[in-house]
Amino acid sequence: AEHLKGKEMDQDVSQIVEMLLDELNNITDLIQATSNYSATPALVKSTYVNLNETLDDLTGRLDSYIRSMSCKVEKEYSKDVLVNLNIKDFYQSFKHIVKNACEAMPHGGTIQLKTKIDEKNVMVIFNDKGNGVPESLWDKIFEPFMSYGKKNGPGLGLTVSKKIIEEHGGSIKVNSYIGIGTSVIVTLPIIK
Repeated sequence: AEHLKGKEMDQDVSQIVEMLLDELNNITDLIQATSNYSATPALVKSTYVNLNETLDDLTGRLDSYIRSMSCKVEKEYSKDVLVNLNIKDFYQSFKHIVKNACEAMPHGGTIQLKTKIDEKNVMVIFNDKGNGVPESLWDKIFEPFMSYGKKNGPGLGLTVSKKIIEEHGGSIKVNSYIGIGTSVIVTLPIIK
């Protein structure tokens, strides 16, 4: 389907290929989320990386999806720091958080991606001005199959993200207010 997308086709065929790709991506996300959630913690194959550089790379990987949702990412980084990440796993968390932010802004908008250094940790902060989540659901936000205001997805994104981030020695926190938006704060230990 990705190969066909690059070919010149009639508009009707092009739309069908685009729909096919969307559904295949949904299936891939579901399988990935389910296997990540149900898998026992494995040894994290991680490497030392520059965080700001890595965030730029991960944002670039999602660029076409972000643009397709009429969204954009504004970056505001503190100085670059070295962190220990399994890029493949961390990308899954990053992708879930960014997709949630895009889906929370159905008419498009801006996702602010910030970093902030706090002693021995760095916070990666994702802010959106989406619909927000009611306070009554805050305690359940990381529970499996919890989904609020989304059309698609199994409701495992934040559950899987939390597991992956905790396996990296970090933590994740969500602040959300109806009509104002959501902040997702991922805290990771700094290597240097």
